[in-house]
Amino acid sequence: IGIVFILICLVSLKIMQRQRRRPPFTQNLERTPGGTLLRKIDELSEEIIVQTVLLIVLPAFLYAGYITHLYATANQADPLGVVLLALVGLATCAYFSYAIRRMIKRRRSLRLDYIGELTVGQVLNRMMLEGWWVCHDFPAEGFNIDHVAVGEKGVFAIATETHVNSGAANRPEDATVTYDGRALHFPTGSNHEMIDQAKRHSKW
Repeated sequence: IGIVFILICLVSLKIMQRQRRRPPFTQNLERTPGGTLLRKIDELSEEIIVQTVLLIVLPAFLYAGYITHLYATANQADPLGVVLLALVGLATCAYFSYAIRRMIKRRRSLRLDYIGELTVGQVLNRMMLEGWWVCHDFPAEGFNIDHVAVGEKGVFAIATETHVNSGAANRPEDATVTYDGRALHFPTGSNHEMIDQAKRHSKW
């Protein structure tokens, strides 16, 4: 009975995920900075809730199922069975705890990237007062361009890269990035992948 109930809970959670209510006004809306990242953050948050529920519920149902079995069969608790049940419970808790930890870490990283795209997007939006056309989270062929700016001087594809400030104090040198023509140099390290990505996006 316990196993059947667990399966019903799992199916119900999946159905609830698929049947998320969507607002009726989803057509022809302007794309916002970091819109794709925000959707990924929402999906991760929902998955974290599901995994947390399973982390709490599954061990309890394993125990309840075992007790129910002993009561129905009028048997005494088998030490070996208790040990196996405990091991299964611990393995279940370890698995879901590890999965939840990874998802929380991933969500934290996505939030940092989202704040970076939002900040850059807000700065670029000011250029529209000077006649620029600015688009965010621009859909391309199998990828998104963080920002696209179109003006008299050309079409610009803009990629964002956000790093955590390593310094405890709010010092300008802890948030200064330099560019040598090949790579971006942050206080915490260098990055040339973003330059290559921006070039690919610009070429597209």
